[in-house]
Amino acid sequence: MRRVKVLSLVAQSNYRLAAQPGGDNVSTKATLAHHAGDLSWHLYEEAFEAGVVYLELQGVAVELITRKTAGADVVLRLPIETAKQLGLHTRVPPERWAAIK
Repeated sequence: MRRVKVLSLVAQSNYRLAAQPGGDNVSTKATLAHHAGDLSWHLYEEAFEAGVVYLELQGVAVELITRKTAGADVVLRLPIETAKQLGLHTRVPPERWAAIK
């Protein structure tokens, strides 16, 4: 696994410039939604990358399991309020969501 030092700037326009791994290329990220706090999240898109969005979570507990073939499985432990902010409760039947304490 290779570690990369990332340089970032946050501009007033909610665009973020960051050095990319393996070179000096700079990418532009445009904020779609965000929440600041102890457990922050940032939903954004790359200006020149169609069809995908990125979700950055800060301060959450993570379990990462790498696969032999490729990629990884990621398990996030989210507080109920953060899950609601992300709209995850809309994918659960209301009576089941109400039962979560």
